[in-house]
Parts: sequence; structure tokens; C-alpha cells
Amino acid sequence: MKTKKYLLYVAAGCLCATISLPSCGSRRQDAGIRTETLRVDTTFCLDGSSTVPSCKLTLDFAYLQPSSEDDSLTDHLNRRIIASGFGGRYGKDTPEAFVRHFTADYLEEYRTDVEPLYKEDRKRGTATEDLPAWYNYEYEFTTRLEEGAAGVINYTIQSFMYTGGAHPNTVIQCLNFDRRTGRVLPKEEVFDMNRQTDICGLLLQAIIEESNRKMETDTITSLQGLQTYGILLDGTAFIPDNFLLQKEAVTFVYNNYDIAPYSAGRFILSLPNSALQPYFKNQN
Repeated sequence: MKTKKYLLYVAAGCLCATISLPSCGSRRQDAGIRTETLRVDTTFCLDGSSTVPSCKLTLDFAYLQPSSEDDSLTDHLNRRIIASGFGGRYGKDTPEAFVRHFTADYLEEYRTDVEPLYKEDRKRGTATEDLPAWYNYEYEFTTRLEEGAAGVINYTIQSFMYTGGAHPNTVIQCLNFDRRTGRVLPKEEVFDMNRQTDICGLLLQAIIEESNRKMETDTITSLQGLQTYGILLDGTAFIPDNFLLQKEAVTFVYNNYDIAPYSAGRFILSLPNSALQPYFKNQN
């Protein structure tokens, strides 16, 4: 069962924060695990006016609920999820404490970065409508927690960030946790790296197929064809660190710039477990 809570958090040092609290989200059944989501939706304004630069932050944080009264592993798993996905400094936090600290840190970082420049502009008499657009930041973090392959919990973090650059960027981070120990499973422990050339061959073919779809063509048939579109300019496919061990397949994620220019977007490739079975390190 998945439930959602909406929390009100304001960062220390903020001059003004406006919080939007939507109504409760829908519930759904997740086989084998119980999850809950904490949601924060806050806009931080530098001097209390909605017309001045601001930072909008949205966070949906999914975490595990205990399966029973004697469930001693869930708290450990949640702390591993927090530390692995968001940084070791939050590794001792409960889900509620993590959301509070994470929100405060991001809003304080925005204030520290932007406020001195904003004050200088105001001293020079710069009108509100003439302030640089990049003073407005936006962060959005969406997480997903699901049961994956046998004994594995899948955790995905999608991070959208706009901090005044040429364009915003979205990054997907995939994590696989051993349900018994809470350990993250890296690719070196999942795949037989002595056979990574074979795995990369499968990935190369999937990249070719996806590139044809993205470029609306059917002319890409080789590495050389990919490179004419700026894809895999380094000369070879590789097994990304971002992957999800799912029940029927493994999904590999290449973020923007990993293998292709920003204009090509990210590549999300799914290979069936049946095709990868010879290359898993532990075949039970």
C-alpha cells in the first residue's frame, strides 16, 4: 500500500516561504512492500514579495513502511536509501528528518548564492522587471520505490534542476538494494564483467534501435551511423551505473550527455532477463 503525506517545512534563515499543500494523493497496492511518500512543495522568496526572485522546490520522497511490528530491517533500508540517493550527511536521518534537512539545505544554498547579487542590483536601482531571469531557481525531485527482481528493491530518483544556465537539466538515478542487507548492488556484482563485451553488444543494438526512433529514420545500422548524429563519439557502448533489476527485464538509463548531445535526450533501454541471463554474475 502506498500513501502520501504533505508536510510544511521552512528552511532556517529564510525571509519568506510560501507553501502549497495539495490534497492527499491516491493510494495503490505494491506487492510485497508497503510504501509511503512525503511531499514538500515550497516557494522561497528573497524579501517577502512574490514579484522578486524566488526558488521553487518540490520533493516527493518515497520510503518503506514496516511490514510488521517486529520488522527491524525497514529503518535500516530507509537510511541506506537516503544515504545512497541523497548523500551520506543525511544517512542517520529518519524520513521525516531527511525531508526537513534536505529542504532547508537547498533553500539556504539558494539564498546564499543569490541574495548578495540581488542586494547589489537593488542598491544600483535595478527595477524588478529588469532583474536577471536566472535569479529564479527551480528544483524538483521525484522518487519511486518498487519491488524489483527477487530479493531486490528498485529506487529511482528523477532530479529536475534549473539554476540559471542555458537550459534546465533532468537526471535519473537508479539504485538497486539487496532487500536482506540494504546494500546497493553495483554493476560489478550483478553482471559478469569478463563478458561485458557481449553485454555491450546487446546495448549497442538497443542504442541503434532507439536512435532510429529518436531521429525518425531507419538508416542507422552501426556505430559509424550513430556517430554521424553525435552519439557514442567515444567509440563504444558501455554498461551504465544507472540500471534497474526488474522482474522481467533490466532497464539501463543513459542520462543527457552520457552517450549523446543534450538535443538527443536521455536513452532508456530495456533488455529482457532472458537475453541477459548468460551474463548475470550469480545464476541461481
